[in-house]
Amino acid sequence: MIAFSGGEPTLREDLFELVKFVADEYPLKSTALMTNGLKLADPNYVKKIKESSLIRVIFSFNGFSDKDYEETNNAKILDIKLKALKNLKEFKVSTSISSTILRGINEKEIKPIVEYVMDNLDFISELRFRGCAKVGRYDETHPLTHSEIFDLFAEAFGKDRDYFLKRFSRNDCYHSIQQFLVTFIIDNSKNKKEILGFIYDAYQKKTIGGKINTINVILKILFKKGIKKFFQAVIESKILNFSENYKIRYNKVNLLFDKLNIKRLDIKVWWWTDKTNLDLDEMKAVGIMHVTHNGKILLMPDAVIIADEL
Repeated sequence: MIAFSGGEPTLREDLFELVKFVADEYPLKSTALMTNGLKLADPNYVKKIKESSLIRVIFSFNGFSDKDYEETNNAKILDIKLKALKNLKEFKVSTSISSTILRGINEKEIKPIVEYVMDNLDFISELRFRGCAKVGRYDETHPLTHSEIFDLFAEAFGKDRDYFLKRFSRNDCYHSIQQFLVTFIIDNSKNKKEILGFIYDAYQKKTIGGKINTINVILKILFKKGIKKFFQAVIESKILNFSENYKIRYNKVNLLFDKLNIKRLDIKVWWWTDKTNLDLDEMKAVGIMHVTHNGKILLMPDAVIIADEL
């Protein structure tokens, strides 16, 4: 993926030309725009973005309270944000909702955000939750730990955290100390969305647990949709050509799911650690470390010092 970020990339007057250039010159790459979304309140702007061949908008959205936006953005911008989302939906632009969760400010917004996403799977394909880094206006903030954010995320989906973790050791599913990735497979054929299962990111799909989980999801889809309808969708989506590149196969999986009225929602939960929000249990569970040639571990020096002292 080639992402246009900033600052705020929509301040560039040549943004449409840049996106079109990347789409033309690198057709096997997907493109994404990381934005506060304020300019997207203009439907003509979203139309131009769509016509430039942009694949995805990563949209900063921290909840449904203007009071919270005054705290985080020094402005009442909820109405503008909602207009932008309406335009993205109207023009069918694949959208990622990116939410920064701040202690004492918008933890309560996680559940409404989840509900909004689940009601708008026709254009929202990803949901990101993250803590804040102790920089800029947040240098005095005490950030939420990864575990705290993850607990809030699981509660918003009405699930115990073990629902996601029980088949995997934390070594398996936390592929780095800062990030948890999972894809929900959702039956979108009823008013009440049903989570059929979940598949961990590409790093974990290759594990035994990951393969078992993937098979379980496929069996649930078969049971829900019927063997005939399932295999008809497989044939029509032409998904069985395994020699194609990732981008083509990704689009074919989406086509297969559309034919079955199945949606997938990528979930990312992460935070930036420092000595004020270190979770020792989290650190001990991580399976990846950086080691020098003489065996010295290089895994967040502050964290290592604290662990040694304890």
